[in-house]
Amino acid sequence: MVLIKKLKSFISILFILSMLLYSVSLKGQCTGCTTLIAGGSSNFSVNPGQVVCIAADLTYTGNITLNGGVLCNQGTLTRVVFKSGTFNNYGTFNKSGGLTITNSGNLFINCYAGSTFSMSSGLSLVSSNINDSVVVRNNPGSLFTTGTGLSMHNTKFSLYNGNSSLSGPNAVFNVGAAFSITDSTEFKLRNYESGIFNVSGSLTFNSAGNKSLLNNGTFNVNNAVTMSGTGNLTDRISIINNGNFNVTGNISTAIINTGVNILNNSGATLSSGISITLSKTTNTLVNNGTILIGQDFI
Repeated sequence: MVLIKKLKSFISILFILSMLLYSVSLKGQCTGCTTLIAGGSSNFSVNPGQVVCIAADLTYTGNITLNGGVLCNQGTLTRVVFKSGTFNNYGTFNKSGGLTITNSGNLFINCYAGSTFSMSSGLSLVSSNINDSVVVRNNPGSLFTTGTGLSMHNTKFSLYNGNSSLSGPNAVFNVGAAFSITDSTEFKLRNYESGIFNVSGSLTFNSAGNKSLLNNGTFNVNNAVTMSGTGNLTDRISIINNGNFNVTGNISTAIINTGVNILNNSGATLSSGISITLSKTTNTLVNNGTILIGQDFI
């Protein structure tokens, strides 16, 4: 009888341990580390060929410069200078104030389930070379938040929020004020089925450079969507909606030369709290779904 009780207790312990290990595996782990940081606060750089990992439950307060290597975070970081390389975030990046990313090479920011990437003020992307790119992947179960606006200048920027599966948790991307895509920026945004994308201010496109936005999830703009300026005949701005695209203010296009194509597909809903205005002959809207307009279509 005692043996049976001990055996049941042993099986219970094994079950608990297996569940704990399973939950850890879901959260994800850093792999291939050449350096593991488990303490300290000194400043250092992550250079090409290095894979530097921040241990879980560690809050690291030193300055880290990502300069071509791989920085993998399972703890909490507050000070990272992003130049080039790869940042894999399984933990928390929390920047007091604004964050300016001036990349001097290709930069990849990957946020995984259970992670948070946030700053209390705005995010600004500036590239020293138009051929350099910034790619952000905010995977299901992760949260990316800017305290105020998000803007970019002279850079190629690709942003992927969520994935094509609805079975998992949502990926949430919050912009705390205006989202401005300006200058000769090449821009691509993909908000997938599991994605929720919130812009607390206006969403603004200027005319220079090719820009595309694909929404398969939920996209909310708590102001206007505006496209303006004088562009090139070879540039295009494309907005394709397969989900719910909600705008509290106007949707207006007034770009000269640059073509603007808005496509609202079958089963999708595009809503404007005030009006939709297409001012130029090169600006088109094709609707195969549902469009809700508070006032006028011009």
